[in-house]
Amino acid sequence: MRVKFNNAGDQMYLKCILSAVAGFAKGLAPLTAVEVARRSLASDVQPAADELESALKSMPAPGKAPG
Repeated sequence: MRVKFNNAGDQMYLKCILSAVAGFAKGLAPLTAVEVARRSLASDVQPAADELESALKSMPAPGKAPG
């Protein structure tokens, strides 16, 4: 049982990534795919929707230098 408990965080992390990638592969917009992944997280570690959206929108576009 201890091995399962030690890996629970890793499992949740990988499930979140899987949800985002699978959603994007199915044709969801990137922000929507990330929202699906956010909802797969437990409520105690799940960021607020508006907090996540503002963090994502503040990121530079791929291939462009920040600034």
